[in-house]
Formats: sequence, structure tokens, C-alpha cells
Amino acid sequence: MSACLSVCLSVCLSVCLSVCLSVCLSLLAGWLAGWLAGWLAGWLAGWLAGWLAGWLAGWLAGWLAGWLAGWLAGWLAGWLAGWLAGWLAG
Repeated sequence: MSACLSVCLSVCLSVCLSVCLSVCLSLLAGWLAGWLAGWLAGWLAGWLAGWLAGWLAGWLAGWLAGWLAGWLAGWLAGWLAGWLAGWLAG
């Protein structure tokens, strides 16, 4: 009877430990995969949004500065030419 009890206890303990370990490892793997996927998605979205915002702001500032400088230079040159022509003629 003692041998049978020992075998039964050994098998039961082995099965319980195996199932418990399998469930724990499965939960840990799922949590780790979810955490890694969430972190990677968050980092990628943040980096992309930051890069896009920086590029757009830089492009817009450069375009605006170029347009303003060109318009101002053209207006000043036109005004100066008109003034000079008027002064020379009059």
C-alpha cells in the first residue's frame, strides 16, 4: 500500500507541477509579448509623430521665410527702382 501511495503521490505532484509551470510560463510569455508589442507600437508612433511634426514645422518655416524674403526683396527693389526713376526724371 505504501508503494502505491508513493507512486500516486509522485505522479500527482509531477502532473500538478507540470501544469502549474506550463500555465505560469504561458501567462508570462503572453504578458511579455503584450508588453513588448505595446511598448514598440507606442515608441514607433511617438517617434513618427515627432519626426513628422518636426519636418512639417521646419518645411513650413523655411517656405514662409523664403517667400517673405523674396516678396520683401521684390517690393523693395520695385519701390527703389520707381523712386530712382522718378527722381531722375523729375
